Amino acid sequence: DDDYDDDECDDGFGDDSIHWATSPSFRGGGAAAAAANRQLHLPGLHSGWRRKKKQTNNNNKSRQRRQQQQLDQLQSIKQQKLRQFRKSFREKQRSFQNSLYNLNSKYNPFFPRPPYNLWQMDTEPQIGKTTLTGKLFMLNILIFGLQTWNPQLTSMGAKRSDLLLEGRQLYRLLTPVFLHGGIGHLMANSYSLKSMGLNVERAFGGQRFMATYLVSGIVGNVVSAIQSPNPAVGASGAIFGLVGAYYTFLSRNQDLFGYSGQMQKNSILETIGMNLLLGMTNPMIDNWGHIGGFIGGVGMAYLIGPKLYVAKVPLSEDGNFGVGKVLIDRPTVMFRMPDFLDDGMAWVNDNVKQMGRRIETSVRGLFNGGEEMYLFDRDVNYSK
Repeated sequence: DDDYDDDECDDGFGDDSIHWATSPSFRGGGAAAAAANRQLHLPGLHSGWRRKKKQTNNNNKSRQRRQQQQLDQLQSIKQQKLRQFRKSFREKQRSFQNSLYNLNSKYNPFFPRPPYNLWQMDTEPQIGKTTLTGKLFMLNILIFGLQTWNPQLTSMGAKRSDLLLEGRQLYRLLTPVFLHGGIGHLMANSYSLKSMGLNVERAFGGQRFMATYLVSGIVGNVVSAIQSPNPAVGASGAIFGLVGAYYTFLSRNQDLFGYSGQMQKNSILETIGMNLLLGMTNPMIDNWGHIGGFIGGVGMAYLIGPKLYVAKVPLSEDGNFGVGKVLIDRPTVMFRMPDFLDDGMAWVNDNVKQMGRRIETSVRGLFNGGEEMYLFDRDVNYSK
């Protein structure tokens, strides 16, 4: 009962005919099977992977159940080890941060309590890797193309002060951030976004950068809705928020950046002044949206923006000696996730991945005509 996909090919070798596998399901190397009641020994000839036909007998089903149980058991052991590793790492991390505080609080009474994050400014963007700033840049261009194709999108998403003040269509607090009034408007905002966005993203990190950008745009539209009855679109409020956040970041860490930081702050103030002056002379520019966005960015930088400290690294857990220095980030608002919630999220993530693998295996089985088994044969040495 040969249950492999092997076709016979007689090349005239008589009783010692070699049967080569020519089925499309054959995988790798030359496989040979002996004729019935004959022996064939070809040492060193490898068959590679061969796909076995689906069997429906009870033995095969029970074997598949045993294999699945073994896989589930191995997966359970793996998850248990991962949980133990997470718990051990979390305990060591907290112990290190406590010793860090014990050492540095002796020299600086204003040194903050844990938790901390090690801080380092992200490196320059790599070729082939798109930053969040670049993705926002491309998203603005894409949406402007949709506006050109369907002009009604602009009126559907623009800031409407009358509707917002009545508490209706609150989505208009966010949608204007991604809309623009013309190609010149788009180009000006895209240039400003690329210039300032990369600096803020490198200093704040991706998550805090995105939160600052969106909140600044929303705050800008709130202030504009209160102070100006005119409709408005554009990302300039969110970009002004990035400017305000970066200025606040430099101000809060002035002792670390020194003269270079002061020069950047002066340049930012000049840019803000010129833009506000230009907005006063052009009634088409929503200065209130710019001011509101700037205020939102300053507030986000004070709440979640990087506040940097130079910390001495303790030699041991008692924190008596320092062996080096690190730069830590301790924002004003920083929450430590409860252990049970952290473990729960990790458990959900692991089980979702496992479910995805099972679904992938089932789908592959459906497309391949049912469940399959792959066997690896070494040397061809069959006898019947």
